[in-house]
Amino acid sequence: MTVLRLERLAAGLLDPVLALLGPALLARSGGIVFLTVADPECLRAERLLAHAGIRAIEALGSPAPPRSLVAASGRSLVPAAPVVHDAVLVRNVPLGQACVALVSRPWVWRQRTQRRARCRALLAGAETAYVWSRQAWASAAVLRDPAVRDVLRPIVFDRATDEPPVPTHLGYATDGALERWAFPERWAFP
Repeated sequence: MTVLRLERLAAGLLDPVLALLGPALLARSGGIVFLTVADPECLRAERLLAHAGIRAIEALGSPAPPRSLVAASGRSLVPAAPVVHDAVLVRNVPLGQACVALVSRPWVWRQRTQRRARCRALLAGAETAYVWSRQAWASAAVLRDPAVRDVLRPIVFDRATDEPPVPTHLGYATDGALERWAFPERWAFP
């Protein structure tokens, strides 16, 4: 596994790059973003990131979360400010599975046209789908905050595990959720 330190240089989106790569682990600690990819994907990842305006510098390793903190699983990719260490596991989704996930959901009249349009975009190649899971580490006091609890839930059982959860949340490249999570300062409003 190769660890890359990411630096935003120009405008671009991170989501389409990660949707094209194989399994990747994004980690944010101390304001620095790290990307862990398989060794064969390293050069391809650097090239794709460069096209997205992101410099990728090979790092010695990604920082490990401190053991004194409480692990929490993420329900969304909204950045939670007081989190010490945050990690997102991303995996691309084949086209067939992405279309089935859109079409097999119960049809709500208001969302029906949006889902059809997104399915057409997937089939036309204008959209790419990925699945993600998020795990963060923070103090117990931070996780009790109602604003943080909407985004993160503490892991009560099996706190000693080091394995990230299986990706279950479906995301789309054009939404830009991973970009907002990785570089929140770019999206901050005054």
